[in-house]
Amino acid sequence: MPLTIDDLKKIESLFRAQEDRLREVFVTKHEFNELKDIVLGIKHDLHNEHELRFGRLVSLEARVQILEGKV
Repeated sequence: MPLTIDDLKKIESLFRAQEDRLREVFVTKHEFNELKDIVLGIKHDLHNEHELRFGRLVSLEARVQILEGKV
């Protein structure tokens, strides 16, 4: 049985709806990947900041011990 014009219109509308859903998924995935990169960047920055602060703390503790004459 051949397809009618109405059948073709239904198929076209289904295709367009599927295309729109795929586009939304792609945008959502792209946004998710951007957010994931931001979070990883923040974690990296916090790790570096923690190392820097810990190094400063050790240095300050060493200075205090020297000033107190404990070393």
